[in-house]
Amino acid sequence: MQRTIILSLILILAVLVAGGYVVQNKYPELWNVFTGKVSNMQLPTSIPIIDLAIATPVAVATPNPGPRVAENEFTYAGWIANFGSEEGFKTLQNEHQNFTEISPSWYSLQADGSLKNERNKNAVAVSTYAKSKNIKVVPMIAMFDHEILSKVLNNPTNFERHITSILTEVDKYNYDGIDLDYESTKLADKELFFQFLSRLSTEMKTRNKKLIFTAVAQWGDGINYNILKETRKVQNWTEIAPYVDQIRLMVYDFTFSKSQFPGPIAPMSWVRQVVAYATTKAPANKFVLGIPTYSYEWWVEKGKGDPDVLLDYTTDIQPFDTPRTEAARSYQYAVNKAVVAGNKGKLEEFEDEQFFRYQKTNSTTKKVEDRMLVFLNPENIQTRVELAKTWGFSGVAFWRLGNDDALYENIRQ
Repeated sequence: MQRTIILSLILILAVLVAGGYVVQNKYPELWNVFTGKVSNMQLPTSIPIIDLAIATPVAVATPNPGPRVAENEFTYAGWIANFGSEEGFKTLQNEHQNFTEISPSWYSLQADGSLKNERNKNAVAVSTYAKSKNIKVVPMIAMFDHEILSKVLNNPTNFERHITSILTEVDKYNYDGIDLDYESTKLADKELFFQFLSRLSTEMKTRNKKLIFTAVAQWGDGINYNILKETRKVQNWTEIAPYVDQIRLMVYDFTFSKSQFPGPIAPMSWVRQVVAYATTKAPANKFVLGIPTYSYEWWVEKGKGDPDVLLDYTTDIQPFDTPRTEAARSYQYAVNKAVVAGNKGKLEEFEDEQFFRYQKTNSTTKKVEDRMLVFLNPENIQTRVELAKTWGFSGVAFWRLGNDDALYENIRQ
């Protein structure tokens, strides 16, 4: 009996040693996490989907999920892009019961601190309709140029003009709040940026108006982000949280239009990392999960862009001079290709997204080209909504409304 026990222990020890050897040599990044050599694990480099089940649960930090927000307090927001205002309005009308808030892109920032008014011809109709359905109107101010923002922040006159301009529009149209979509900021302007945020926050509170900040995704402190490095350092969610009612996280465009290879827009393992990381920076109910409703249509090179690998954001997902995408498409466009004409291509699911491979004749060259559509279906959308609720987020926001009605039919189940 004793001999049997000893032999069993030896066998178990041998299995453990052999297993450790395989992990250490095949997945050194994962081994370093297990042994405590690194504390922040980035997305694995080209690990097949079968191995992602091993790598995904390793968190970038100790998460702190909050209590589930009551359904009547959970916000369902939709951005309406200026260039797609008519389609967005139609979706709002068709699916109004599924939204509590809309953010039309009606303004952009100018170098003198004023707002460029981009309210389109249906702006009044959109506002009137939304309010009739008890949907809050929180317009978005877009800013993608850190040089413009720097000219505003570093000039006292421009600084004051910017705050005044925002408040004037909020008061004039009786908006329910404002959404700051400021996606590029110099690190040298961080102190001034927070002075601006503090001032605006105080003024909005006196008006009982909602202040939202839309932030670029982050999922770890030690990650070598390959784009918007300074912006991510400025957008410290711990510091932003006290000034705003909500932080909307743009958890999409993981593989964006100028990437080297086709890939997922919002791979689920990555979404979970962003969500978990957020809850280490501020209370979970400060955050809103941004969810993509658009599709990317890619040219596919032979042997590249296989949907069974997850590329490394810091090496493979980088901006290139020659875009590999033809365009960003709507969900309806993707459905028409992948479902209605599904027998002419191959539809697969990876990382809770849909990948549709097919061939298309180039209208200019007349050559048949290999293409790939990447998009989320209603079930993929619902998974992300439920994730936000489970982690105690205060809501979800969809970029963008228009030609995607079917995606919202079950989000408020």
